Amino acid sequence: NQYLQKNMAAQDTIYTTDHKPLYWLLNKQPLSIAVLHPSNISKPFMLQFMPGAEPKPVDELQRLLAQEPDWIIRKDKIWYFDQRLENTLQSKITEDYQLSFRYKDNSVYKRIQTEALKPLLRPKPKPELGEK
Repeated sequence: NQYLQKNMAAQDTIYTTDHKPLYWLLNKQPLSIAVLHPSNISKPFMLQFMPGAEPKPVDELQRLLAQEPDWIIRKDKIWYFDQRLENTLQSKITEDYQLSFRYKDNSVYKRIQTEALKPLLRPKPKPELGEK
């Protein structure tokens, strides 16, 4: 929380996979009604009754990520994510975000703002054994 308060701009948006009080502690609006309680995004039986939400969890996560939150705060293991949700989130993080901070089993990612910087900021793949 202190790290985010210090490094976050007033207009920045966030998506957190766990810490629902962060929205209020940081005075931020959730990007979707479906994440007022983080696990709701994985429950199609709830999504169908939420105004503006997509009825399928992966579609709702994609809709949320298409809003390009400035920060993503995620736990290493998201208990309510199935493999499709995990792959969707991790793909977006790999493509558009840089690890900014780690705390216990939480990672804080900051969106890379400029397309030209993305290749420079992404971690380099490790060479396979035998490669030079």
